[in-house]
Amino acid sequence: MPAARSAPRTRRPATRAARRAALALAVALALAPALPGSAPTAPAGPAPAWDVTAATAPGPSGSPAGFGTDGRVVTDLAGAEDGQDLLLLPDGGTIGVGTAWGTDAGDFLLLAHRPDGTLDPAFGRRGAVTTDIGGGDDVAAAGALQADGRILVAGRSEPPGGRCCRFALARFLPDGRPDPSFGAAGKVFAAFAGDGTDPVAEALAVTVDPDGRILAAGRSGGAFALARFLPDGAPDPAFGTRGLVTTPFPAGGAAVHDLALLPDGRILAAGHTGLTAPGSASDAVLARYLPDGTPDPAFGTGGRTVTDFGDEDSLRGLALRPDGRIVTAGYSGVDFALAGFLADGRPDPAFGRTGLVRTDLGVARAYDLALDPDGRILAAGLADADFAVVRYLPDGRVDTDFGTGGLAGADFGNGSHDEAHAVLVLPDGHVLASGTTGGDHALARFPGSGPVPAAATAPAVRPYRPAPAGTVPRPGPDAVPVAERLGHPAGPAPGPGAAR
Repeated sequence: MPAARSAPRTRRPATRAARRAALALAVALALAPALPGSAPTAPAGPAPAWDVTAATAPGPSGSPAGFGTDGRVVTDLAGAEDGQDLLLLPDGGTIGVGTAWGTDAGDFLLLAHRPDGTLDPAFGRRGAVTTDIGGGDDVAAAGALQADGRILVAGRSEPPGGRCCRFALARFLPDGRPDPSFGAAGKVFAAFAGDGTDPVAEALAVTVDPDGRILAAGRSGGAFALARFLPDGAPDPAFGTRGLVTTPFPAGGAAVHDLALLPDGRILAAGHTGLTAPGSASDAVLARYLPDGTPDPAFGTGGRTVTDFGDEDSLRGLALRPDGRIVTAGYSGVDFALAGFLADGRPDPAFGRTGLVRTDLGVARAYDLALDPDGRILAAGLADADFAVVRYLPDGRVDTDFGTGGLAGADFGNGSHDEAHAVLVLPDGHVLASGTTGGDHALARFPGSGPVPAAATAPAVRPYRPAPAGTVPRPGPDAVPVAERLGHPAGPAPGPGAAR
């Protein structure tokens, strides 16, 4: 029977090309339901009772007691579900944000789990809410919790007939009912039109400012797209043009994946540009806007900074440090990638080497990050088709006091592709990740600290090859300015869903 993984694998693809191909296949299989008009098949007939189970394999090593079985919970609503974001409630429970696919289309999904991992029967229908947004395929990407407990969800909506897609938001009352005071029946659409070659507009991130205004971001065609709404869902006339801002990039293929608000109201947006096809040589982007949506000329170059890790690069998570410095996480090819920035957008010289860290976990990508109270960084995603969470010290070194050699992971034991898309640090210091396993919503909880098992070894550092004087090193497959590696002896890579 497959076992949970809390240590680096003992094998890895022989070449980076093989690793990229394996990841492309795994991600394509995992994300197929999210493509417009490609909803997975669900059983016909009446839906059976919703099933909340533990996975069949042992849980993460050292899993805290009192959460699911061996630290994991799988929720099956009789169709296909995923987890894209995770919101922490004041009582220690969580709201999971994702998509539920029925027989022909997707709907926004909310799942309310109590601190022990059981569904909260006071929320929605036995702990779950599914909502049709536009009559076609609807896909949720992110969520935010307002101070009054109302829940915001951002994503995309396809109207009937398959014309994809609209930038969509929905708001729910604390018990899961649609909020009638927001937009029309709790739903709002931003009037982005895409562009001439790509009509898709979608929201991929959302947050709320201290005045209750709602800021969402994602893409419109191949440009960054930001929209701000008043608390009732009306466009904010003080932001951009009728509440909308688009930022094109010369390479196209741009999208925002995370947002952060500075105390003075300025806006940070993290994402990428140049991702015009899977595997294309995209670059990571961090941009800053003034409170009215104008690019901030005091940040980077013209309000943005573009970072080339040397592969298909994207920033997926963003956090502000108390001193104003910025830390981001995402991926470069098939590696976790982190970048640190000073408040003005320059690389942070105290983080990694020239502000960059790249972590080799086999076939891997990071999709979210969180900071703990000590300033340590938790990056979550997948590694070799399992949940993976890596903890870093504030300076970017892998923290070997976490998990085994810095890595904690979980195989849900169903032979399927598992990946985490969101991570939280709980009030008790434990770490909670959410995502997808085999077409079901998944949660895994890990100890926040503790001794490293005796068999664990510290990560080795890939040799650093200095760049010529006066240049900024850019990582590549063979020479990486700083790459914390969790070692993998050579060997074949397991395919998606392969027995481990």
